[in-house]
Amino acid sequence: GCVVRVEDNEGMGFTYSEYESGVYRVDLDERFLGINKAYTLYVITPDGEEYQSDYDSLLPCPAIDSM
Repeated sequence: GCVVRVEDNEGMGFTYSEYESGVYRVDLDERFLGINKAYTLYVITPDGEEYQSDYDSLLPCPAIDSM
């Protein structure tokens, strides 16, 4: 029953849907994710408590050179 939302440092965001009790999912647009962006997670509980994470960034991944 929470409201869960992720936002980037440019103000774009997506709200998660509750898939089952306590499990939230969202389909993120590929353009939303990026190495030079930072993200925060907001949670508002049914009791009205609000939580927000610090902003954090994705780390670059090295290229795959073999399999």
